[in-house]
Amino acid sequence: MTTITIKNGENISRTDFENIDELLVYFMDKMGFGTLLPLDKKDVNTERKKRFEKALSTPKSKMLNI
Repeated sequence: MTTITIKNGENISRTDFENIDELLVYFMDKMGFGTLLPLDKKDVNTERKKRFEKALSTPKSKMLNI
């Protein structure tokens, strides 16, 4: 077992995790972070291709800086 102290933070509702992966998933869900995974070309359908093309043609000034 490892104890982690976060000063000047908020209390979390859950404090018991089986492993570090479970803790990371908890924080990603809590903070709204997702996981980006590469997409194989064979999995690109027409809708995804249109979204990709739209993203590439969107001016940088209209994109969000995240």
